[in-house]
Amino acid sequence: MVTLNDIAKASGFSPATISRLFKNDATLSIRPQSKQIIFDTALKLGYPLEKIQFAFDKILFLYWISESDEQQDEYFQEMHQQLNYFAKNRHFSLTIMRKGRLDGEILSTYDAFIAVGSFSMKDLQLLETHFEHGVFVEAQHFQNKFDTVNPDLEYITKKAIRLFLDKGYRKIGFIGGSYFSPDLSIESRDIRESYFRHYLASYNLLQERYIHTGGKFSIETGIKLAHAMLANLINDDLPQAILIASDTIALGVLEVFDQHHIQIPEQMEIISINNKATAQPCSLTLTSFAIDIPEIARTAINLLYEQLTTHRRVSKNVLIGSHLSEGDSFHE
Repeated sequence: MVTLNDIAKASGFSPATISRLFKNDATLSIRPQSKQIIFDTALKLGYPLEKIQFAFDKILFLYWISESDEQQDEYFQEMHQQLNYFAKNRHFSLTIMRKGRLDGEILSTYDAFIAVGSFSMKDLQLLETHFEHGVFVEAQHFQNKFDTVNPDLEYITKKAIRLFLDKGYRKIGFIGGSYFSPDLSIESRDIRESYFRHYLASYNLLQERYIHTGGKFSIETGIKLAHAMLANLINDDLPQAILIASDTIALGVLEVFDQHHIQIPEQMEIISINNKATAQPCSLTLTSFAIDIPEIARTAINLLYEQLTTHRRVSKNVLIGSHLSEGDSFHE
């Protein structure tokens, strides 16, 4: 087993200095280069990382979600809280920066970043120029240099469709929001809709009149899209089942369906995504895929910690699984 004396002999620093460094002693005066030599030596010798209390105080938290959007979306509220929680556990001191213009001079004062939200190509290029270490959470773009952590939305979408098909349903709909492209300044197709279209088309069951998307992931969007779906039906030909891209949108959809006396799940079954709806109409609980937000946040922080302590040179793109939380809107 590697000891502090082994690290001292190999690095040229005293066991006392190494001990104080590994305990994150705030009174220790030591140059950054010396710190790195000790850490690199410890890792090379196989000293357990969990015995070192690393402290990182120059981590930038790029939270590219507007305050108004966060207030309407429990998902990002919890994501924000969980990232802060796990950052503290790893002795990360996060400096939050809200959506705006990235400044190269400011970026250069930080060692690493965690990013949530949608970024333009210009922003991505700037981050690549100024950082060696970073993690994107909920990234709509694939990264070669930095790590990414995302819920496995492809699995969720395919699983939902499979559940509908297994019950004999052939008229399957989709209601969801859009992805706002920072580069084009327009709404574009969200990845959930793309997966839905591709997978359902493979069964030759895609019907455009049952697909309604656009707008933010909000209750208001759900209300608008539900009205559009009902107005577009021929002879009240309802879909047998609908996948809804988020619980927040689903609340708006359920409100409209209730007003039109559409019985859920008797006339139509619904599966949603997130398992985050707290106020639901008519005492109806949603059947929803529960995305494990704490696990996404924990994984993101651990990946950044790993980058900073091991200087890993390859990126990791991690997909986090989910489970179906059964409510009233769908029964297997």
